[in-house]
Amino acid sequence: MLAKQPRETYKRHRPETTRLYQLVERYYSEFTDNLAEQSQYLPKHVVDLSFLYKSV
Repeated sequence: MLAKQPRETYKRHRPETTRLYQLVERYYSEFTDNLAEQSQYLPKHVVDLSFLYKSV
């Protein structure tokens, strides 16, 4: 017989506390402005992340 495993509770990840998240949040608009000045742009799939929020 298998031993009953204790259930782990869900612990939310907190990406907003990471250094990477903070750097992107701080410099993203400046970075994209600098690209635009050079007539360069990020690909649409990088800029448009709305697909992440669509319900299934």
